[in-house]
Amino acid sequence: MPVSRKYAVIERERRYLVRTLPGPVTSVREIEDRYVTGTRMRLREVRAADGTVVRKRRHLVSRDGVVVAVDELEDGTLLAEIDDAETPPGPVPGWLDVIADVSGDEAWTGVGLAR
Repeated sequence: MPVSRKYAVIERERRYLVRTLPGPVTSVREIEDRYVTGTRMRLREVRAADGTVVRKRRHLVSRDGVVVAVDELEDGTLLAEIDDAETPPGPVPGWLDVIADVSGDEAWTGVGLAR
């Protein structure tokens, strides 16, 4: 019997700290990630807008053909993610008010933030 690799997908995301939440926001979700200690294995709970507040709030922004997920962390920090999937990275949208590129910084990954 073949093994499904549906949830074993490599993510190719760029991450940026941003000053402000760009608009227009197309949807908002509450997300809580839990990691198995010593691994990158994640259990994610996503709640609709009517759920209770959890670890982060994700704002989805779709503008100029680009979709950016902006996570609002508990301390108010805004972390924008652009998922390049299988395509080469494009330019950072000019409307994204970037403070710093943290794509290569392990501290800004999901598992790093959960510690």
